[in-house]
Amino acid sequence: MDGGHDSYPNDKILCEGRFTRYAVACMRNCPNRQHCREFWAFFEERGITPVEYSNRNGIGESVMKRIVFDCDRCGKKDIGEPLSAFVTDGADEGQRLPAADFAALIGRFGPLHCSEQFLGGVLQLLKDELAWEHYCEPCFRKVVGGAGTIVGRAQKAAPASVSAQTPLAQALAARRAPQVAVRRVDEDEVEEAPAPAPKGRPGRRG
Repeated sequence: MDGGHDSYPNDKILCEGRFTRYAVACMRNCPNRQHCREFWAFFEERGITPVEYSNRNGIGESVMKRIVFDCDRCGKKDIGEPLSAFVTDGADEGQRLPAADFAALIGRFGPLHCSEQFLGGVLQLLKDELAWEHYCEPCFRKVVGGAGTIVGRAQKAAPASVSAQTPLAQALAARRAPQVAVRRVDEDEVEEAPAPAPKGRPGRRG
């Protein structure tokens, strides 16, 4: 094994059987959180763990942590602080967020059209089935909206009242309304009705 105590080691692996890379670079920058099989074979052959290997050269356990986050859904690189239903660092990394923290997170994305429990279940399934744990904002918004669509509780916009319409909207509404012609009748056009005939027995003719 090359390299001094305070320098980065020069050992290389054939990453995914295709690319030659420094083992320490893979520990720091690998986009696959589980790392490839060649990575683990390198340490199995030497009978040492990655942390032990890195500490021998003064690098420290931090090289096994991802420095930047990528979106697990769309693959966008270096998204900064990811949106996640799970703790992203520290001793509890990968564990579900506390209920209060999760409620505060999803509260940033408008009215929720499903229960928090349902959304949490969807995010858990995405993690278990697809290893989707860290999201950029557009992807997290799509997951939140998709959960609401599944449940079918999307709010429908209420029709605007006439009083809330702008003058232009009121004018356009008036133009679309059916027009009923009303004829104005002047007083001199009104004819007097004929007097009714007197009632009784008809007179005799002589």
